[in-house]
Amino acid sequence: MDLETGSRQNSAKKESWKTVLILAYQSLGVVYGDLSTSPLYVFRSIFSENINHTETNEEIYGVLSLVFWTFTLVPLLKYVLIVLKADDNGEGGTFALYSLLCRHARVSSLPNCQVADEELSEYNKNGFAPERSIASKLKSTLEKHKVLQRILLVLALIGTSMVIGDGVLTPAISVFSAVSGLELSVSKEHHRYIEVPSACIILIGLFALQHFGTHRVGFLFAPIVIIWLFCIGAIGVYNIFHWNPHVYKALSPYYIFLFFKKTQNGGWMALGSEAMFADLGHFSQLSIKIAFTSVVYPSLVLAYMGQAAYLSRHHHVQYEHHFGFYVSIPEKLRLPILVIAILAAVVGSQAIITGTFSIINQCSALSCFPRVKVVHTSSKIHGQIYIPEINWVLMLLCLAVTIGFRDTKRMGNAAGLAVITVMLVTTCLMSLVIVLCWHQHVLLALGFVFIFGTIEALFFSASLIKFLEGAWFPVALAFVFLTIMYVWHYGTLKKYEFDVQNKVSINWLLSLGASIGIVRVRGIGLMHTELVSGIPAIFSRFVTNLPAFHQVLVFLCIKHVPVPRVRPEERFLVGRVGPRDFRLYRCIVRYGYRDFHKDDIEFENDLVCSIAEFIRTGSTETSSNNEFEKDDKMTVVGTCSTHSVWMSEDNVDDVDNIDAAGPSELKKIKSSAGTSELMETKSPTETSELMEIKSPVKSPQMIRKRVRFFVPESPKIDSAATRELEELTEARECGVAYIIGQSYMRAKPGCSMLKKLVINYVYEFLRRNSRAPSYIAFTSVVYPSLVLAYMGQAAYLSRHHHVQYEHHFGFYVSIPEKLRLPILVIAILAAVVGSQAIITGTFSIINQCSALSCFPRVKVVHTSSKIHGQIYIPEINWVLMLLCLAVTIGFRDTKRMGNAAGLAVITVMLVTTCLMSLVIVLCWHQHVLLALGFVFIFGTIEALFFSASLIKFLEGAWFPVALAFVFLTIMYVWHYGTLKKYEFDVQNKVSINWLLSLGASIGIVRVRGIGLMHTELVSGIPAIFSRFVTNLPAFHQVLVFLCIKHVPVPRVRPEERFLVGRVGPRDFRLYRCIVRYGYRDFHKDDIEFENDLVCSIAEFIRTGSTETSSNNEFEKDDKMTVVGTCSTHSVWMSEDNVDDVDNIDAAGPSELKKIKSSAGTSELMETKSPTETSELMEIKSPVKSPQMIRKRVRFFVPESPKIDSAATRELEELTEARECGVAYIIGQSYMRAKPGCSMLKKLVINYVYEFLRRNSRAPSYVNAAHASSLEVGMMYQV
Repeated sequence: MDLETGSRQNSAKKESWKTVLILAYQSLGVVYGDLSTSPLYVFRSIFSENINHTETNEEIYGVLSLVFWTFTLVPLLKYVLIVLKADDNGEGGTFALYSLLCRHARVSSLPNCQVADEELSEYNKNGFAPERSIASKLKSTLEKHKVLQRILLVLALIGTSMVIGDGVLTPAISVFSAVSGLELSVSKEHHRYIEVPSACIILIGLFALQHFGTHRVGFLFAPIVIIWLFCIGAIGVYNIFHWNPHVYKALSPYYIFLFFKKTQNGGWMALGSEAMFADLGHFSQLSIKIAFTSVVYPSLVLAYMGQAAYLSRHHHVQYEHHFGFYVSIPEKLRLPILVIAILAAVVGSQAIITGTFSIINQCSALSCFPRVKVVHTSSKIHGQIYIPEINWVLMLLCLAVTIGFRDTKRMGNAAGLAVITVMLVTTCLMSLVIVLCWHQHVLLALGFVFIFGTIEALFFSASLIKFLEGAWFPVALAFVFLTIMYVWHYGTLKKYEFDVQNKVSINWLLSLGASIGIVRVRGIGLMHTELVSGIPAIFSRFVTNLPAFHQVLVFLCIKHVPVPRVRPEERFLVGRVGPRDFRLYRCIVRYGYRDFHKDDIEFENDLVCSIAEFIRTGSTETSSNNEFEKDDKMTVVGTCSTHSVWMSEDNVDDVDNIDAAGPSELKKIKSSAGTSELMETKSPTETSELMEIKSPVKSPQMIRKRVRFFVPESPKIDSAATRELEELTEARECGVAYIIGQSYMRAKPGCSMLKKLVINYVYEFLRRNSRAPSYIAFTSVVYPSLVLAYMGQAAYLSRHHHVQYEHHFGFYVSIPEKLRLPILVIAILAAVVGSQAIITGTFSIINQCSALSCFPRVKVVHTSSKIHGQIYIPEINWVLMLLCLAVTIGFRDTKRMGNAAGLAVITVMLVTTCLMSLVIVLCWHQHVLLALGFVFIFGTIEALFFSASLIKFLEGAWFPVALAFVFLTIMYVWHYGTLKKYEFDVQNKVSINWLLSLGASIGIVRVRGIGLMHTELVSGIPAIFSRFVTNLPAFHQVLVFLCIKHVPVPRVRPEERFLVGRVGPRDFRLYRCIVRYGYRDFHKDDIEFENDLVCSIAEFIRTGSTETSSNNEFEKDDKMTVVGTCSTHSVWMSEDNVDDVDNIDAAGPSELKKIKSSAGTSELMETKSPTETSELMEIKSPVKSPQMIRKRVRFFVPESPKIDSAATRELEELTEARECGVAYIIGQSYMRAKPGCSMLKKLVINYVYEFLRRNSRAPSYVNAAHASSLEVGMMYQV
């Protein structure tokens, strides 16, 4: 079903009364679920504030009057009669108000807004304010001052954060209050063991069922809420007539005055009414008003009056639950009411959870929340979404609130502050809407703020008084979410500003093509960018590293505009980039913050059709060079369903059958061949008036499907447009490749510490763990905290037996008083030294584990260039610091610290003993009895200590066990995921024969330079390379499959560092290079590594130990040659600036050493004598234009033994490629468990391993500048 069309058609229809009543009925289950459950906890929460319930009933009447008038003024008057009118084209909520203000005052948080966006149909502004009016002045003030715009954004984000907090607290308090009815049926002793577990089980079940969507059980929501409202209303009427018919007198506001006069600081909490505005997008204003005024409002008022009537006749407070909801229910009805209450609480919780998903989706669309996975759970009902990450975070927080608070008093305090803050924010934003959007007088806005702001400020101040009694929770939660949202928004803005400042012009691309020899390959390339004009800088990096791109290139910008929905006919903005013959297009796809994103295939078809429609209309003519950058020349184009160009995609086998069919038969045959349903809606007459455009027939080996466009015969399109459409069809047949920029943000040097923290850590953490646009140590933790506790205890205990003080067993008591101060200083220094030793050891062992694929990759900093092994790991350092502080602050005594450290150390000893016994037999080849004796002697001693430590498990020894479990899980999951990834690579690797056959079918071209394709494989061609060349059939003139691996030895000698071999025939210039490191080896920097790598290939070519192999011997990867680094063989490489080339060429052999040194040759050259230097043969590439290269590369190889001409040519090509630069082709893997796997495997691979992968450092070989790297994405199903 087309959700866009359905939504547009539904909104266009005038609603009948029948439709309004049906929507009003449905809104009861969605909008008022949480509001209807408020009687479960309001009275109990209020009277928990030490308010006395006297015989005069002034307290209970005052509370009823307070609740009634609050309920009347805020939900009924403010929201139903006023705020609901401030909808954003049918959408409501905090961000809907903010979006409305953004359009009217141009204070949008979105950076890439265009004037064309204001021409959207839903971008209405309801007229303009007079130029000299207060509204106009306020608007200009907001537009001029960035500070005011930030304040407005922060205000909206605070409201949104509190709505999310309400999404945590409402399910917890609703379900907990509903379950609390069990306290009347069981004893107080047993009740506490039933209430919290029952509420937790219901909450877990509620959140676990979210991914199924609410549409399957949504038809039950409204009946449940209606039954609930009917029951509480009927019971309220019964209580009024049975206990106190005169309770209606309490509705007088006079009792509020008496209540405050008597109770002074009486407690209260606000009722949740934000939901009726936030859920406006699902229902009409009239339906929500009818449902509230006719059903919800009367039922809740009667329920509160009935509770007050009952309490007015019962003054003896014997139990804590005296003011609870269930006490006022007749005993025979309590059980069925309990069941209905639990169901109503679930419905109310469901409503607020769905609303939380909706508002986070809006924030994400408006760049105010990290990208999350949005699952549309219904293809029929628009807006039914599910966000997995948010769902599980909400569940954990709800459980934490339920278990942590365990009573409705603190939950009520927390929820009250959250809801009243949202109301205050709504009041502030609404006052601006009245002036800027409705163009009313400013006095009306001030009156609105005065009336409702005063009421809400009273509630807000009362909620703040309860800050330490639960109200701190929504503040803390809002602070976390506010930080996340603002940092994400700030980082997104800074990233866009960088893109704008560094974008390049089309003239740059035209001039670059001539200098580096850019080639075009078959297919359509979609280059994703946030820019709406210019060429992104990341594309310039791409073409300089791999000077090739597709025959049709589209700069695709998918952006959100501050409207709820964009109509299909206004979805695309299409224009040209450069001359018409370049086939470069810009396509801007616009979505509203409530729009449904189509899947990839349908989106691709819409995109290609929109370009075809743009070509057909010819509204943008070929521009001159001076007009290349006029990106305002964009044409509005709709989706396939809105224009007259149709596209058909058929299998190659069906082409002949379709070609033989006449126009009248086209509908039937196209349908069977896979044409869209839109084609079937056209009559044969209409079909016969179309002109068919298709690409020239190619070999079936080159394409898998035939693409053709059908355009109207009239108006006639010119020959240039026909050729352009033919090229577009040919490119579509070859497939679409997505070129996605991978950004890494860093704060500039010299920035403030706060900015570095925000950008380098917080934003980068959020970016790594957000979705892609539509990745040992327990002893060292407690040990530093315990160094002081271990000193000298034994000496003191041997001499003193009379225990007088707690510190009797301390170390310092045994020291003479005059020496205590200097000994204290020395002890502190010794403790620091001991801590430093264990911390350094932790860094070392984690580095070893990481090298052997048993720990996620971390940043390793070598702190000394002279002493090998002096390293520092920033991430581990700060984690250790936080854990050490937690241990010190949490335990605060040496007893528990000693228990923790004892278990940690003795466990390490036991493991060492077990491993050592195997070393004695397997490595030292001693008799097994010696190993058993070793285990028996030392193992017995350590087992005694271990058992003694386990006894103290609850006295601190639990900490190393818990910490070890966390690190063990991390290490094992990382190792397991790494193994599965390698197994997938091995199973899916391709042969050189496949590459040879592929080249002829898709037309692979070679471009200048050296390409380093990183892989874990030591044989075969990785599957990710096959994905690369099929999407972009081009690679470098010299391609090296580079495998950097660690071997289980401490160090590898330099002369054994490289293994080099060929992949395929000699003329292909494909090499495999395996670089071997030990787990203690030092990795060189990129430049030195590149030089070593190129020299090792040159040495391999010179020695000629691997001969040209036949086709049958391509895969014999055991034919590898051991080659050392530059310092170990006889091939030298010199790299010189182009300006120095003439000077160097004029120098004789005896002068070579001096000139090379000044020109940048390595120190190795200086160690050779002129005699040795004169015996070298120089190999260099043909001289090229300085525009094509920035440096001259030459090899110096020994004159003897003589190398053949083929090797000379090969070395010349290698020098030429080196001069053009090295590009790193890095595979970006995304792992997923196969369908049908166990839940445990899905949890391990899809979540734990993926989280570790995203937050681990890139491999050591990816430390190259990002300007030199190309990332290729691939999904691994293991």
